[in-house]
Amino acid sequence: MLAKSLICQAFVNLFYFDIFKLYILKYEDYRTHLFCPLSNI
Repeated sequence: MLAKSLICQAFVNLFYFDIFKLYILKYEDYRTHLFCPLSNI
């Protein structure tokens, strides 16, 4: 039961981390294209 709970927690953490990462990447892309298109190497 504890293992199942830990696995669920891990999946939730991964899910939120992916969303957070996507948000950051989108923001970085936006900022990069806005201010410095050449730094996108």
